[in-house]
Amino acid sequence: MQLLDELPMLYSATIILFILVEAKYGAQGKWFPNLLAAWLATTTMIFSTTSGNIQFFTFQTTYTILQFAMIAFLRLLHVQQRSLKGPNPPISRLIRRALGFALFAVSIWLIDLKACEYVNGLTGKSVLRWNLQLHAWWHVFSACALYHATMLVVYYHYDVKTNVGYKSNRSQSGKNAAPGVVVGGQEQELQPYIDHWVGIFPVIRLRQSKQV
Repeated sequence: MQLLDELPMLYSATIILFILVEAKYGAQGKWFPNLLAAWLATTTMIFSTTSGNIQFFTFQTTYTILQFAMIAFLRLLHVQQRSLKGPNPPISRLIRRALGFALFAVSIWLIDLKACEYVNGLTGKSVLRWNLQLHAWWHVFSACALYHATMLVVYYHYDVKTNVGYKSNRSQSGKNAAPGVVVGGQEQELQPYIDHWVGIFPVIRLRQSKQV
């Protein structure tokens, strides 16, 4: 059951890393997805054949590295796009929400890991009379953080493709061109923007670019 918890987290983080690298540096060729696939196969084998501290620290180290890589690439893309297009308050709010959920989730996880007997409501040392189920809440808030981070990845994936000069540099080969629609016989680019489903959940949508 532990693998059903850890492996999907690892797979999701690796997919996000793949998208961010190609958003920043363009298509890397077959070697890059093949390398990531081999990486996932190796880590899956390690997690499936070990237990205890080896499995715990291997997963924590691997996942932490992937998370810091994701943060680094998101930071690079944010600075790059901000320099090209100026401040983007909706994106800044999305970043703050992602970081807020992540920090809160990690805080809950650390409390559950290091001070479980004092807050689980089950032992004589517990200062609470009920179990707060902190590990379950860690999953809830880490999922919220990952969802917001995924929305940032989706946004930058499309936003990079609508940079001034980006399409002209790649349009000749037809690779990595921005998505478009045909209006009045001419193809027009679509740009990403942040919307909110039921006024709460951020989603990324595409709309017709003002630049033709």
